[in-house]
Amino acid sequence: MSLFGQAAPVQIAPVNGNGGDPSGPEARPQSWRGVATGLEARFNVGTRDRGSALFARGEVEIEHRENNQVAARVGGDSGHIASLERRAIGRGVRYDLACSCPAGRREMPCEHVYALALALDQEADLATDAAVGGGNPDARLRRLIEAGSPPRLDVLGDTEIIYRLDVDLGGSVPRPVVEVTVRTLGRVRLRVATLDEGPLGDLEDRRIQALLRGAVTSADGGAGRVASFPLGPELSPVLLPRIVATGRCRWRGGDPEAPMLALDEGEPWKVELSYRRGTAGAAIVDGHLERGGQRVLLASVRAALPGGFWLTDERLARLEPPSTWPWVAELAHGGEIDVPAAAAGDWLAALAAVAPEAVADAVESRVVVPVPLLKVEASGREAAGARHLACALMFRYGDRAVDLFDPATVVAERTGEWIAPRDPEAERAAVRAFVEAGGVSPNPITGRGAVSVTDLPQVARTLLGSGWAVEAEGRRWRLHTRTDLRVRTGVDWFDLEGAVAFGGEATATLPALLRALEEQRPTVTLDDGSLGLLPEDWLVGQGLLHLAAETEDGNLRFGHGQGALLDALLEGREEVQVDRGFLELRERLRTAESPTAVQEPAGFKGELRPYQREGLGWLDYLSKLGLGGCLADDMGLGKTVQVLAFLEERRAQREAAGKPRVPSIVVAPSSLLFNWMDEAHRFAPNLECLAYAGPNRAGLVETFDGYDLVVTSYALLRRDAPILSELQFDVVILDEAQAIKNAASQVAKASRLLRSRARFALSGTPIENHLGELWSLFEFLNPGLLGRSTAFRRLARQPLAAKPTLPAEQGEADELSDELAAELAAELAAEPKLSPEEVAAQRQAEDLELLARAVRPFVLRRTKAQVLKDLPEKTEQTVMVEFDADERREYDELREHYRSALLPKVGGDGKVGKHSIQVLEALLRLRQAACHRALIDDSRADEPSAKLDRLISMLEEIVESGSKALVFSQFTSFLALVRRSLDARKIQYEYLDGSTRDRKTPVERFQNEPTSQLFLVSLKAGGTGLNLTAADYVFLLDPWWNPAAEAQAIDRAHRIGRTEKVVAYRLITHGTVEERVLELQEEKRALVGAVLDAAGGSVADLSRDDLERLLA
Repeated sequence: MSLFGQAAPVQIAPVNGNGGDPSGPEARPQSWRGVATGLEARFNVGTRDRGSALFARGEVEIEHRENNQVAARVGGDSGHIASLERRAIGRGVRYDLACSCPAGRREMPCEHVYALALALDQEADLATDAAVGGGNPDARLRRLIEAGSPPRLDVLGDTEIIYRLDVDLGGSVPRPVVEVTVRTLGRVRLRVATLDEGPLGDLEDRRIQALLRGAVTSADGGAGRVASFPLGPELSPVLLPRIVATGRCRWRGGDPEAPMLALDEGEPWKVELSYRRGTAGAAIVDGHLERGGQRVLLASVRAALPGGFWLTDERLARLEPPSTWPWVAELAHGGEIDVPAAAAGDWLAALAAVAPEAVADAVESRVVVPVPLLKVEASGREAAGARHLACALMFRYGDRAVDLFDPATVVAERTGEWIAPRDPEAERAAVRAFVEAGGVSPNPITGRGAVSVTDLPQVARTLLGSGWAVEAEGRRWRLHTRTDLRVRTGVDWFDLEGAVAFGGEATATLPALLRALEEQRPTVTLDDGSLGLLPEDWLVGQGLLHLAAETEDGNLRFGHGQGALLDALLEGREEVQVDRGFLELRERLRTAESPTAVQEPAGFKGELRPYQREGLGWLDYLSKLGLGGCLADDMGLGKTVQVLAFLEERRAQREAAGKPRVPSIVVAPSSLLFNWMDEAHRFAPNLECLAYAGPNRAGLVETFDGYDLVVTSYALLRRDAPILSELQFDVVILDEAQAIKNAASQVAKASRLLRSRARFALSGTPIENHLGELWSLFEFLNPGLLGRSTAFRRLARQPLAAKPTLPAEQGEADELSDELAAELAAELAAEPKLSPEEVAAQRQAEDLELLARAVRPFVLRRTKAQVLKDLPEKTEQTVMVEFDADERREYDELREHYRSALLPKVGGDGKVGKHSIQVLEALLRLRQAACHRALIDDSRADEPSAKLDRLISMLEEIVESGSKALVFSQFTSFLALVRRSLDARKIQYEYLDGSTRDRKTPVERFQNEPTSQLFLVSLKAGGTGLNLTAADYVFLLDPWWNPAAEAQAIDRAHRIGRTEKVVAYRLITHGTVEERVLELQEEKRALVGAVLDAAGGSVADLSRDDLERLLA
């Protein structure tokens, strides 16, 4: 293992020392001789060249050595830590390479590791392996002699090493090529030597030859068998002076008796380049060398070499500045350069980068602020589990764009009118901004950065907003700049027409933009072929425009009943122009939101409170507009009396006008029919009321004309819909209107068939589970207000991270290439960024807030805290109960059973979906087990229960204090166990569940008799229609999915007229599904608390994560 990071393993054949002995490298140190040769195939030429230069400059310092691992600092004090570790693998040796540099962190071979390998190779050449010879004195002496006196081929004085230098002009740039030759006394010709002959020459020669190995590719057959060594730009400046300084270097192919090349030790020669403008924008580039008043024409220069050198037949000299050597080479080889006018900008930029004084008098120099450009490509890679697209970072200086890694330091206008230096600091700041926006920093090796497919739209939006340009596969992306929309009123419709502008004058039609939004596409094709990023402000809720409206001649058309929805969607958008007809509608809607109080009619027996008079005014105002509404006051605030006052007012107006009687109809749960009849007789005795119920009800239909109010149940509405739908009513009122929450149910369909002049709904919880219930309610109240059922259902139920739909129509899919569009769709589908809970919260905070504004005029909701100062505040507490050891063990076994049975089934799509029945069954059993084991096995009724024991102790205390309490549970079997315990203690109580026929008697006893202190009620049976204000305490023995139902149960004791505080206790068994349900319930409580502001989910929409939480 390396000293840091992840080492990159390399396995090679046996080298020396222990060879193939698998225990060798692990058991004792082994020579590093030949490590550079063995690893050279892992390093490309450029890397070996840079590593050789580091080694030649002496910038390798060994800092750590332990058995078969060596680490060194390479590159001076600010360099990087490189390490090599070796281990035996079969008959070979494996090397683990590591480095702290960027390339090393990406597990790529780097120049620092190669420099370390060269240093270890040299060290091995200078010292005999310590493991060989052991402690033998003769062997130790031999090692000392050999280390101090490296072998030479010329021990007899008849051999010398000659280096021959050539210049390769076949590549893109000239580069020097070195041959190592051997001349033997008595021979005229030189023999070309290969390095596999062993060390050649003295110590300096051996060091030079070690560096030459780094210049050879593995394709050449290995450094030992190569005769020619090309030198790259990093190695040339280091090695050329050392070779020439040996005094044994001459030109290849020259006179063998010519003098050796000498190293010019004088000052560097100044390179003087010139740029002379010609006619029609053309120019000439020429130059010369100058030193101490001496001038050399470039024609006499044999070659210019990397690192800033130039050669004559006799010497190697330096150039100043060194970066001009390519220009000297080009001019020396081809003479002066004729620059055509069309290429003047490119030549100017290149020349100004190395010799700004050469163009100072020929062109204007400017300071240009670069504009960053992100160019996204379709090709990509997988990284961290996400698909990333490659991208180039470029910078526009005027009309020129340069890549981040372009070596040019100067940019010129295309025709050569001006030049400008690049701004490195601004470019670095742009790279930082790209990374901060969500991009992946560009790789210096590939020259490309990256951006996640899912992050691309937001990254582009951020960068465009900061002044960047963005292109994807050659198509420019634009930001939204202006919206021009108008509302025009028709006979029974409103048209929303106009266009949305992006980045100037490029536009998209409103239907096209909204269609892209609905299909989850990040861009829309504009009229000039570029792509417009969907504006962020339109990403919040504007999908409702397309879902609710119909497309008509390129515009969006809304029905007359959808005016409120359109008004809500356009609220705050000053850029939208509206006509007089729509302005008048807005004024009427604003009036409905702030109702004017109306005095109760003379025939009403009683006095309405101020907020109830406002409710009466609201009912009256909406009915005059021909619109329906939902009275959604908190339980106990008197919704019934407000409706009765409204109906009495309409009766009195008809009577005063001499108009015939037209009955209104109230549809309510069966248990509340007698309550409506009693309340009507009490508060509105002038209303003639009829209960449409019983087996003989058929004959009652013919008598409806003689009544002002008909009261019936939802069950009878469903059965008699064909009869009731043929009748004309004045007002239809649905009490406990959550009964029609399922739009597809028979009762919901039957309610929509009723014909009337006005429609109203009463419900303290108009939304209990999800927004589909809201659509059903308003389709009854104001048909068409919320648009199409299928579209609204999709909006209400589908999370924002769901799969996008790619365009189905021909031509729509051309916004991005097939490859990029598929990548985007697949990534959005496969990589949801939000949990189901987070998605639901986001929906509530964004899209569905607009629904709240749309329905605001048609919903009147007041809470107790808002309207009644003397109403006592409720205190709700959760009492955690701990299982005993046996209960805990049995519960955990049951939970693990259901985990293993259910979780594997919920895996594919991540939703409970078709497994809802099994999940509900499991949750039911676990909740029963959290209460008492006897709820699962009734033979265990005598066994102890922590929850039951805790409840009885608290009830005994309440009875002793003289207070009263309600006890609610969903499980009548658990209430039976409570009854059994109370009976055993001879404590009196009242009891009510769904089978109780006489509800009135136990209620009256509890309300009026001091000895009736406890009332046991099943949650569903007591959830509606009961006034139990005598209770001081409320106990909820088990949490229910729907917090609204629990709230209704608590409100049995918390109604108008009560003056004492009510305390509600929830008994929750710790570490069970009850605790998990309570967590989910709190999420739904936020939904119900903003009944008209948001949406929730159903059990079928539980995700695998939700299920794991419940079964944890």
